[in-house]
Amino acid sequence: MRRGGQVADREQESNSILSADIHISLFPNLHQFMVIDVRDLADPKVRVVDTTELLTPEYYREIEEEFSGLLRMEGAPFLNLMLLPARLQAMLQQKGMAALAQMFGDPSAGEERNRISLFICSGAILTMKPREMAAAMDAFFGNRVLTSFVDECTKTLLRLLDAERTQLAKKERDELRRAVLGESEQFLTLWQNPPGQEPRQGFSSS
Repeated sequence: MRRGGQVADREQESNSILSADIHISLFPNLHQFMVIDVRDLADPKVRVVDTTELLTPEYYREIEEEFSGLLRMEGAPFLNLMLLPARLQAMLQQKGMAALAQMFGDPSAGEERNRISLFICSGAILTMKPREMAAAMDAFFGNRVLTSFVDECTKTLLRLLDAERTQLAKKERDELRRAVLGESEQFLTLWQNPPGQEPRQGFSSS
């Protein structure tokens, strides 16, 4: 029984986030993302990467070509248009992961691919306090790397999270200002028509 349990534990670990070689944290409102490379546990690395290194002109050209193909797919045209958002999302995810794999690929690894984990830094993580984040990072790495490296990762992540919170708050303030001025498409008054809709007969549009 114990041997079977050990095998199951190893299989579970191999399928968990801990088995990834590269951990990437994305920040929706920033032009940078964080990369933790633990392919070599004896010499792990953490760095902040500019989005322009990933989202290159070639990447956008490939997206445009793929999107053009989705628009012109054979079959029922209305059904294709209805399915377009889901297909576009799937295509963007596939292309994004492929670009990340190529960017952080190791030519010496041959056909063996690096395992990449992707974390979107939004929602609850933005409310975590520094002490909570430090504890979470300690638990994540365990004893696999030096404490100094965990501290470096924690400081880098906290800095980027602070910048994300700042940008998010600015975005919300700008949206609120536009709403007050009647310039926002996120908020409508009862006397306004939705954007692009002609005024109804008998009513005036502000």
